[in-house]
Amino acid sequence: MTGTAPGSRPDGAPRCYRHPDREALITCQRCERPICTQDMNDASVGFQCPECVQRGARSVRLPRTVAGGALQTREGAVSLVIIGINVVVYVVQLLTGDLRSPLYQQGAMYPVGVADGQWWRLLTSAFLHLGTLHILFNMYALYLFGPLVERKLGTVRFIAAYVTSAVVSGVFVLWLSAPLSGTAGASGAVFGLFGMALLFMLRAREDVRGLLALLAVNVAIGFLGPISWQGHLGGFVAGKQDAINVLKLRSNSIIFGGPVPPPYLEAVCTVVDILASDEYPALRARLDANVRQLTDGARQSGLAVMGGSVPIVSVLVGAEEATLKAGRFLYERGYYVQSVVFPAVPHGAGVLRMQVNANHAPEQIDGLLGALAALQETADLPGAAALASLVAA
Repeated sequence: MTGTAPGSRPDGAPRCYRHPDREALITCQRCERPICTQDMNDASVGFQCPECVQRGARSVRLPRTVAGGALQTREGAVSLVIIGINVVVYVVQLLTGDLRSPLYQQGAMYPVGVADGQWWRLLTSAFLHLGTLHILFNMYALYLFGPLVERKLGTVRFIAAYVTSAVVSGVFVLWLSAPLSGTAGASGAVFGLFGMALLFMLRAREDVRGLLALLAVNVAIGFLGPISWQGHLGGFVAGKQDAINVLKLRSNSIIFGGPVPPPYLEAVCTVVDILASDEYPALRARLDANVRQLTDGARQSGLAVMGGSVPIVSVLVGAEEATLKAGRFLYERGYYVQSVVFPAVPHGAGVLRMQVNANHAPEQIDGLLGALAALQETADLPGAAALASLVAA
């Protein structure tokens, strides 16, 4: 029993696999199926059928913005649409009674209303305004910086960022404003765009003075006029965390210095209390006596002693391994000292670092001196001459 091969007719002439009634003049370069002239699509080599072209298009990675969004065909289109929506809503608001209109009363941000379940106010208040100057400032700022952020984020991410900034702005008003106060305006969402624009401009090392000046004007208006500074704050902090990170890296470390840990602060306060106490002179006298007892005794044993004017006294040992063994020797006899080796000190200049305080008794200092004398006999530590040659080198 015989049959007809796919893509051919009984007369043997090849036929297009998508249009069996048409003669195929060529085969697809990828799948090698016969195709007619209508289904021929130019490829880098030969021709491809429509199905292979579609599969190839799906496998090609499209260019993305720096934030991972899809590139726009018309820059700033979403920003202009948002401006248009705000203008239309404001005109309707004016025609229906302005601040007394049902549109404003049902859409403005009243914390008591949100607490009562009117959650939509968190977003709708971003499309209402308190006056002509108010909307002009906000739309001008959106016109200036909206396209910049939109170009960086892409359409979908820009819309998400704008809506998020608007909602977070409303949340801050809910938290920080009086329950019966009413606020409205797109400035919260615009401040979120300010934060993101600042990030992108700093990354690109562009001049941000114009943006900072506009920020200053809007902040001043927020405190001097009937505008919600809480909304401005909420919108700005809703911007990308990366903006704060960039500021930390690019700004003076003193401005963004971290707080002092509580234990450190407590220690400093304790030291200050001791310095200001009546017993400080006696404590200082005992400390100086202990330092002299340790340094004089170590020198009398022939050790190379460094220090003597402060409570930290060092004894030269030399090689790194010998220094570590010397520290272990004293530790096993009940005295903890620091074995300091390279890179804290030069190669071959390892030291034992000892610290005394005013509470050490003379008997304890004598015990340490006895352990150092035993170490000297065991390890043959270098003397003052070795220290002098080290200093000279």
